[in-house]
Amino acid sequence: MTLSNLAETDGSSLDGVSGRGRQLHFTTIDKGVDGEILDEQDYSSAISPQLRMAHNQLAEAGCRELFNQTRQAFRNNGTAFCDTNWDSASCWPPTLAGLQAVLPCPANYGYGEQIAQFDTSFNATRVCQDNGTWTNISDYDSCSGSLLTQTLMADNYPFTGHDLAMAAYYIGYTASVVSCCVALWLFLYFRTLHCLRNTLHCNLIISYILMDVMWMIMTCFVLVDSGGASKIGDNLYSGRLECRILVAFYVYFQLTNFFWMLVEGLYIILIIFRTHKLEMLCFWPFALIGWVVPLFIVLAWVLVKIVHDNEDCWFELNISTPYNFIFIGPILFVLMVNLIFLLTICLSVCL
Repeated sequence: MTLSNLAETDGSSLDGVSGRGRQLHFTTIDKGVDGEILDEQDYSSAISPQLRMAHNQLAEAGCRELFNQTRQAFRNNGTAFCDTNWDSASCWPPTLAGLQAVLPCPANYGYGEQIAQFDTSFNATRVCQDNGTWTNISDYDSCSGSLLTQTLMADNYPFTGHDLAMAAYYIGYTASVVSCCVALWLFLYFRTLHCLRNTLHCNLIISYILMDVMWMIMTCFVLVDSGGASKIGDNLYSGRLECRILVAFYVYFQLTNFFWMLVEGLYIILIIFRTHKLEMLCFWPFALIGWVVPLFIVLAWVLVKIVHDNEDCWFELNISTPYNFIFIGPILFVLMVNLIFLLTICLSVCL
């Protein structure tokens, strides 16, 4: 692959402190399968993930080299500033801390069939924070909100199956949170409902609410969507501590949800077989099962992930990662025990 026609557009401020800073424009050419030269759009359709990664690495290196003198000048002056950064769409120039960098919107972004075109008369912005670090995500809202983009998206890029699935998830989780909040309020408001059985119900409802809310927070800040726009800005939170904390909390609340279901089944078994006098039952043993046991499981999972698989955002929560069996195993165990409880209850009722 060759990278050619690397150009820069100078604005009113070379250092990117205000007005329009510099922007990199890349035009890539390569040989197609039949040997003919591909234009930029055809190249984007044919590019492989490996070449795409190499393209971004070259772009990041070129971005840093472009502003090398400005960066060195800032360092020599002892000025707090945000270093040059390539966010896979634009080259953000060195910017003084506490100020905002402004660049024209990229002409296009994406690869293959996911290419979106933008109106370069609009601006993208990114804030350099007071501590000399960029905000995690660049602000391309004005780019995607332009009339050109809206028209292109409406005509050529309808909602994908992933978008519809995510919308259905959000609607479902929101409805679940609202319903659980109403149920929790009813249990807490009417004093006649205050008893150990309903206290267990309330804790199960709280675990549902926490799990649903954490899922929505996690997907907002970790996934966003499957399109190219979701990747703008330091690849989102991939590999950052905040991302891993969010995932760890989600796994914990997911575990508490299953363990509180175990508590509910255990309580029903105790009632049916009366292995204890009901008045002798207290809340704290159930609380240990529902809230504390999942905590130790998650801590064990986190420690193993830190030591053996401390990469990216830990968002791969399926069985493709063997270390995930540290929390998947207990979930399967809880489901099996609850199934045994259910069969036992059915047999006791029938007989």
